[in-house]
Amino acid sequence: MEDPVPVTKARPGMPPPDSHSYSIGAAFILDGRRYPTLVTIIPMMPPRPPLSVVKLSDHFGQYVLTLKCECGHTRIAQPQTLAALAGWDALLVDVLRRLRCSHCGRRQCSATVRPEIKRDG
Repeated sequence: MEDPVPVTKARPGMPPPDSHSYSIGAAFILDGRRYPTLVTIIPMMPPRPPLSVVKLSDHFGQYVLTLKCECGHTRIAQPQTLAALAGWDALLVDVLRRLRCSHCGRRQCSATVRPEIKRDG
C-alpha cells in the first residue's frame, strides 16, 4: 500500500515541509506584505548655549525671565516690562533685588533666563 500523502525530504538546516513555522523574513513574503523599511535617523541639533544676561538690554531683550520666590510662587516676566520700570541699562541683579513676591511679599526672587520662542503665523 502506498501512502496517500507524498513524503518530501527536508533540506539541511530547514524545518520539515509539513511544519508551519517560518522565519519573520519569510512571513512578509508569504503574507504578501512588503519588507519593513528602516527608519532614517536624523541627527539632532546640538543644544543651545545657555543665555547669560547681565543687563536687561543683553540679547536685545529677546529672552524670557522666569522669576521664582522661595515660597514656590513662579511668574514669567518679559524684559520689556522690567525695562519700563528700571530702564534698559539696569543690571538684572539690581532689578531682582527690587522685585517683591505677590504672594508672600518677600524680596527674595531668583531668575532663570531662556530664549524667547516665537511661533510662525
